[in-house]
Parts: sequence; C-alpha cells; structure tokens
Amino acid sequence: MRDYIVTFGHGHSPGIGFFCRIPAENEMEAREIMNGRTSRWAFMYDSEEKAGVEEWRLKEAIWDEGERIWRSEEGEIFRSDR
Repeated sequence: MRDYIVTFGHGHSPGIGFFCRIPAENEMEAREIMNGRTSRWAFMYDSEEKAGVEEWRLKEAIWDEGERIWRSEEGEIFRSDR
C-alpha cells in the first residue's frame, strides 16, 4: 500500500492550495476512493514532490469519513459534493 497525492483546483472543495493523501494498493483503487469522496479534484500523483506540495506550500486536507467532510490541519471545514 502507498499514498497517492491528490490536488484540488478552483471550484473544488477544499480548493486551490490543498492536497490530500489517499492510501491505496494502486492508482485505480485510489481514484475509486477519491471519487467516492468528491467528484471535483484536479490531479493525482505518486509522490508529494511530483505534486509540488513543498514547492507550492500546499496544505493537507484530511477526510473525516464519519461526517463526510474535509478538514484542514488548522481546523477549517470544507463540505464534500457527495
């Protein structure tokens, strides 16, 4: 299992400047997991470096399965479209 890095764009929730980690066996599984959480996301990468997490100072969004929302490390809450 590995982490896939997903970024968000304009009009997405949580939005520009955020990324999330999707632990999965392969990219197809990661896409299925992500699509179950939201239909709006930008790109999927196999490393933080390729996603530009450090370069662009992206903040991590963490999925709360119980409430089906995204949370930032700072406590911001973002609604999912699912």
